Amino acid sequence: MKSLRPFLLPAAARYPAVLLLVSLCAIGLAAAQGRPEKQDGFEKGPWVLTPSLFFGVEKDDNIFRQTEDFARSDNVFRTTATLDSVLYFSNSTFRFLYRADRLDYESTTDLRRRTSQDFEVQLDLQFSSGNNLTISNDYTLGIRDTVERSGTELQFVAQPFDFNLTSIEWSRLVPQRPGFLVRFEYETSEFDNDERVPFFDTDGWVARLEYRQPVSAYSWFTLGFVNRRIDNLDTNPDGVGGFENFSDRTEEAQQYLLGVRGRLGGGQQFFVQIGVEEYRLEEIATVETSSKFNGIVGRANLELAEFGRSNLTLNVQRSTFPSFLNTFYVRSQVGLTYRLPFLRYSSMTLSGIASRNQYGDEIEWLRDEGPLVRRDDRIFASLALSLRWAPRAGVRLSHTTQNRDSNSRSGKFDSTVTSLGIELGW
Repeated sequence: MKSLRPFLLPAAARYPAVLLLVSLCAIGLAAAQGRPEKQDGFEKGPWVLTPSLFFGVEKDDNIFRQTEDFARSDNVFRTTATLDSVLYFSNSTFRFLYRADRLDYESTTDLRRRTSQDFEVQLDLQFSSGNNLTISNDYTLGIRDTVERSGTELQFVAQPFDFNLTSIEWSRLVPQRPGFLVRFEYETSEFDNDERVPFFDTDGWVARLEYRQPVSAYSWFTLGFVNRRIDNLDTNPDGVGGFENFSDRTEEAQQYLLGVRGRLGGGQQFFVQIGVEEYRLEEIATVETSSKFNGIVGRANLELAEFGRSNLTLNVQRSTFPSFLNTFYVRSQVGLTYRLPFLRYSSMTLSGIASRNQYGDEIEWLRDEGPLVRRDDRIFASLALSLRWAPRAGVRLSHTTQNRDSNSRSGKFDSTVTSLGIELGW
C-alpha cells in the first residue's frame, strides 16, 4: 500500500486541469432559466473578479496548544492574497478561487514552509428540471499552523502538507416534489516526506445517498446512507524523533440516517439528521479489526431566530474521528452563533462551542500516565468585529479563548488568541 503513495499525489496535482477541461465541455449542457444573482466585484465581460489582500497580526499565548508547563506564546504575522473569479452563464456558474496565505512567527523560526496555497475550482450547473450538478476540486499546498487537522486532537505547527479533494454531486430540491442527493468525494493528504509527525497520511473516499420526500411546501423528510473508506498511512514508520510508530490502517464506516430539512415559517433554514453508524479501524497488514464503534450519530443546523437583520444559529453534531493513539473517538458538540450586521457592510459575530471527545479504547501510553480511556472536554468562545466601508475592505478584530480539560494530564490546555488586521479588496 505504501508503494502507491509516490504516485497518488502527482496524479492528484493534475486534477484541477482535468476538472477544468471536463467543466468547459459540460458548460453547454446546462439549460438556460434566468441568471443567478451576481456577487460584488469587478466585472470583466461575463466574469466577476474579486481580488483582496489582508494584513494582520495575532497574539497567541499558547501556539503549540500544550499544558501550562510547556505553553509558549508568540506573535504571528499573516498576509493573505485572494482572487475569486466567477463566470456566469445561463442559469449556472463556474468559479476559480486562488488563495495564498503567508505566516511569519516572531520567535518560531524553524518553519519548512511559510506560505500555503489553495486552488479551488467549482462548476455549478442548474437545470430547468430543478436538478443541480456540482463538480469541484480543492487542491492545497498547505502549512499546518495551530489549527486542528480535520477534527483531530493534534496540532501540527508549520509542517508542510498537500491535500486534494475532488467531489461530484447530483441533487434535486424542488418545493412540493420528491428530491434526492448523490455525492462522491475522493481525497488524499500527505505530509512532507522529510517531516516526521505523529499522525497519518490519508487516501480514501466518501459516498453519500439521500432521498427527500416532501411533507410541506418547503420541507422534506430524508432517508440517507453514507459509506466511507479511508486508508491511514503512518508518516513515521521508523519512530524517528521519539514518536511511536503506528500500523497502517483502514477506516471504514456506514451510516443509516433519518432526517428533515427545509425552511420554517419565517424563512429560517433548518436541517436535522440522526441515525446509527458502524465504524471500525482495521490494520492493513493483518486485516484485523483494532477498534470499532456501533452507536448513534447525527447533526443538526437550525436558524433559531431572526431579530431584524441579526440571527441566532444552533449547530449540533455527534460523529466519529480517527485518533493517532491507535483508536478512535466520538465527538459530541453543540455550538451557538449570533451574528449582528450593522451599517452597510459591517458585522459582529459572537460564537461558542462546547464539545466532548470520548475515546473508544483504553490507551496504553500517555506520557507515563498508565492505561486509561481518555476523555477531553473543550469550551471555545469567540468575538469577531468586522468594520467595513466596502464588501471586502475594512478592519477585522477578533478575540478567541478555549479551554480543554481532560482525564489525561497531557490533554489539558488553555489558549487565548487576539488578532487585528486590515483587508483591502474590491
